[in-house]
Amino acid sequence: MRQSIFIFILNLLFFIDIEGQDAFNSWFIQSTYGIEQHDKRLFDYSEKEILLGMQPEKWGTYHFNLSLNRKLKRINKFSFYSGVGINYEKATFLRPFDHLYFENDYDEILRNLNKYEKVLIPLSFLTKFRIINQLYLDFDLRPIFIIYRRIDHTQNNSEVFPYSEFVLKFDEINVKLGLNYFIGNFSFGFNARLGNYQKIDKIIFNKILKDPRTDQKWEFYNPLQFNFTVGYLW
Repeated sequence: MRQSIFIFILNLLFFIDIEGQDAFNSWFIQSTYGIEQHDKRLFDYSEKEILLGMQPEKWGTYHFNLSLNRKLKRINKFSFYSGVGINYEKATFLRPFDHLYFENDYDEILRNLNKYEKVLIPLSFLTKFRIINQLYLDFDLRPIFIIYRRIDHTQNNSEVFPYSEFVLKFDEINVKLGLNYFIGNFSFGFNARLGNYQKIDKIIFNKILKDPRTDQKWEFYNPLQFNFTVGYLW
């Protein structure tokens, strides 16, 4: 069912025919390099202060994204795009996790991770507003699916690491706002995430931390995230 919905959305993004679409400059490819603040929420975990004391740095989640967008419509200074991409995310905050989730390690022992990697498929609904000349304001709404996750502890030589799985699940939806400047057909820009609504990850937020949200599945949570972008329009 999830696969059918995902394929249907992709068809809408790329094969819808909008009347009056320009033949020139109708595609936009963009790479994004980003950094995000650590998610340091440990609730009432017994070793919370120890872990926080070991990791005073604020930043430590990294992103790389490649996306392809197709122009749907231009109205005066507004251009509307839709597209799809692939995103790699790596979180490096040392924290406990529920290894029983992966169903291949049933040892009753507490395990920690210091590298949590995800491969995500973001869908993009992008609006560009031309401010002056080649300077554009971008507003990007992104529903995001997770397709792969991998958990590791790079300083632990245990044979149980890493843990990984392939999956297709709707994971989050976020909104980004940024500026792009065009030099010819190339663009260079910067954006920030304005809001994020995400599924609570029970692998890291669970009874180990005494997380009180036992029946809650989704949350609004938006640590600071900044991104540098390079794109090409044709």
